[in-house]
Amino acid sequence: MKVTTKLRPHKTKDGQDMGNVNIRIRAFDKEKMYKTDIIVIPQYWDNNIPGYQPTTPQEVVSKEEVKRINELLQRIILCIQQNCTDDSNRAEVERIITITKKMSENVDGRTRADRSKAVLEKVKKRVKVKWSNKMPTVVDVFRQYLEENDFNSWHRQSLTSVMNKVERYEAWQGFLAEQEDFHLYVEDFNLEEMERYHEYLCHEYEYRDAYPEFYSRFKLFKSIDIRPLSKNSIHIGIQRLNMFLNWCVKEGLLKDLSFRNFKCDGQIYGMPYYLTIEERDQLLEFDFSEFPRLELHRDKFVFQCLIGCRCDDLDRMTWDNINGDYIEFIPHKNLLNDRTDLVRFPITNKMRIILERQDPTIPTLFFRYCQEIYRVDIKKILELAGITRMVTVIDGKTRKGIQRPLHEIAASHLARRTFIANLYNKVQDPALISSLTGHVEDSKAFARYRAITDETKQNLIDFLDD
Repeated sequence: MKVTTKLRPHKTKDGQDMGNVNIRIRAFDKEKMYKTDIIVIPQYWDNNIPGYQPTTPQEVVSKEEVKRINELLQRIILCIQQNCTDDSNRAEVERIITITKKMSENVDGRTRADRSKAVLEKVKKRVKVKWSNKMPTVVDVFRQYLEENDFNSWHRQSLTSVMNKVERYEAWQGFLAEQEDFHLYVEDFNLEEMERYHEYLCHEYEYRDAYPEFYSRFKLFKSIDIRPLSKNSIHIGIQRLNMFLNWCVKEGLLKDLSFRNFKCDGQIYGMPYYLTIEERDQLLEFDFSEFPRLELHRDKFVFQCLIGCRCDDLDRMTWDNINGDYIEFIPHKNLLNDRTDLVRFPITNKMRIILERQDPTIPTLFFRYCQEIYRVDIKKILELAGITRMVTVIDGKTRKGIQRPLHEIAASHLARRTFIANLYNKVQDPALISSLTGHVEDSKAFARYRAITDETKQNLIDFLDD
């Protein structure tokens, strides 16, 4: 997929030459055009930049307007490249263009950059300058932490994201202090530093909009790598940083334990949403033969709904995990906690049907695409299969219940919730279900998965009438 711009010249009513900037996407030898509603002067336009030429006279187009238009187009193109694929439809592309433009609009007469600068001035007053040549830095130690511990791929990805945030935070502190060789060290992370880091997480997306040149030095996998974070996300990020700092304490690299005293808003979760057994079977029976990749991921997702394991464990499963009428595996997350309990799962008829459709010549049960593609495809297969009912979820910003279509918020972990919730509705025995899911006894996470339905309540009350 190649994303460029194309100018469509036109004349205004008073005879002036103007041009509409369109986004041109080429994929599979096909070309599609998308409107941006950005109007420019063609004489000074360069599609190769894309944007206004550096020599554009300021008396014709102001320096601020040149910068605004050029940066806006760069963001639109970057967002499309990082969030769309060759198969993305027109609605998805147009939505990205609309959202990106909206982020750059004035709000109450002030741009987001202006509002960010007001916050920035408050932060600057609290920054302390550090002059030190000690080694290694906190980012160096974080890399060592990732290298020396056997995390599963999802956990490693999450911790790497935290490390990248810490690296940006370190650079930001140096930027505020106007000190190029500024560094943070493990011993710097006391209670006061945790408060500053928390404040940075809450406002990083505003700093990025106010100082795009500063943030351009960082390689971002997606535009959403820096975005407004919910209180749940911030809490989880602080928890993961604490995991790293506690490891530093264990390794003798950090003696000040005041970082543990930092508290932020805790996590809030709504009622668990999941597929009913009828919806799961509806998905299994839907014809995806025209979409081979979606068909493969449908089989993988439904299989995960039937076995209830984590996505990472399913990706590790090979044909050797099948022992007679059972699939045997040790959850990788349990291994990290020195638990070696074997999960021995009976193979059901629906699981056999799915396994018979897989390629036995590859070592794993399912052909592995990256997990990001798998998560995107889960949304698509649910939508195509008509599983689009509204569910209530907690809004990350307002912490109030909102209605969202199930297919829009679905991810791989929905399969694990589907398995646990439907089984719990049949058998209210957490210990028995945990023996199949690999949860520890009295797991808080397990409590969030199960849903107590009206039918379950009625069955319990019926015991009183016997």
